[in-house]
Amino acid sequence: MVEFDSEQSQRLKQQCMDEAASSKFELLEIARTIAKEVAVSQGSVTADDVAMELSDRSLPQLGAAAGSLFRNGSFYWTGLRIASKQTLNHGRELKVWKLKT
Repeated sequence: MVEFDSEQSQRLKQQCMDEAASSKFELLEIARTIAKEVAVSQGSVTADDVAMELSDRSLPQLGAAAGSLFRNGSFYWTGLRIASKQTLNHGRELKVWKLKT
């Protein structure tokens, strides 16, 4: 039987995001610094931009912790979405973020 409970769904989502973020806290902080650098240089940033920079710096990928990347109060969503260029994301839509000033 399929259960429908939007409040429980949001609680579980937040719980999973918190667990993923805490398991990669140091890497997440590095990735947020990278996101800020990219946003300053390009004007906006996506999770793909950060993933590419992590790869270029021979750092591990965030995995599930990427869902918490822009949830620290330093960024705001522009309202735009673009298709991911990462093959493993199968064209999933990504939000485009800007750095708060």
